[in-house]
Amino acid sequence: MRSPSLLAVSALVGLVSGCAIQFSNLDPAAKISREQGDAVVVLAVKPRSRVSLFEGVGEGGRWSCKSSFNIANVFPENGFVVLKLKPREGNMNYGIGQVLPDGIGGARFIVHGNAVVPVFHAPPGRVTFVGGIVLARHGGSLSIKPDEVTTVEEAEQFLRSSYPGLAGGVDNDPLVFLRADGGC
Repeated sequence: MRSPSLLAVSALVGLVSGCAIQFSNLDPAAKISREQGDAVVVLAVKPRSRVSLFEGVGEGGRWSCKSSFNIANVFPENGFVVLKLKPREGNMNYGIGQVLPDGIGGARFIVHGNAVVPVFHAPPGRVTFVGGIVLARHGGSLSIKPDEVTTVEEAEQFLRSSYPGLAGGVDNDPLVFLRADGGC
């Protein structure tokens, strides 16, 4: 009889302990309670790419991945990712640790030591536009650059049309780009 693989055991432990990976954007009909500290982030992504988020800590201009698994793995809808996340503030944050362009195969961004990683906070009780990312090709690999075009007003407009319950009072807290200590 074969023993279970380490990956299968790790996945089972993650599921049993309440860890869940989000594979889709927030349901537009989902109930959000700002009063109870729900944190929602809005991220612009160009071009359409699958984005994986990881919990991390930023200190001294460096970022360290602190989660064994990604906490979200989603494609944007109409150029935006909208997620309800566990609040993280101060030096505790989220990092974009992997980006896979739409389609199968090809270049991708995966966080590794000394890679520049976009990180952001998820303040409790708020809907926050964290800015956006644009993929840049460098030979056979990708890097992530800040999207300096998409505005908080465009994020608000998107929310009004797709998530009317979240529109209005969106905070703007742009991504910070830090060097990674290692991979996730």
